[in-house]
Amino acid sequence: MKLALLSMTLLCSTLSFAQSSVYVQSPAGPARLSANSISGALAPVPASDVDHLRLAVLRQQLAHLSSIYDADHPSVRKLQAQIGEVEATVAASNAAAATGTIRLRGNVEIRTTTMTLTADEADYDRQTGEIEARGTVRVKPNSK
Repeated sequence: MKLALLSMTLLCSTLSFAQSSVYVQSPAGPARLSANSISGALAPVPASDVDHLRLAVLRQQLAHLSSIYDADHPSVRKLQAQIGEVEATVAASNAAAATGTIRLRGNVEIRTTTMTLTADEADYDRQTGEIEARGTVRVKPNSK
């Protein structure tokens, strides 16, 4: 029974016709963008919890090593370099993720807390939150 249910779930998820989704933080709040094809300013994405966790672990390791060795020790210097790389990656990904245009093509749906927009194609400006929709376009207010 469980295997049949799992098979049905997999079959239904395959029938979504490769619909992709991405969540963004717009000036008006969070938004969910979905379409058959999503491209543009998607990479790099905002720093993940994993990046922040890795940074915290590296900093703890540095504090421990610094209590044992001086700042010129190779292990301390190596860890400081790793921390610098992760900090730079986090800063760059956060800055890049806040700007740029996301291009959505085919069965576009943009859902915010206040409305749902559907269209054939759309461009979403991450910096301003503006949407340029084309084709058959519908906008519905979301019920509260």
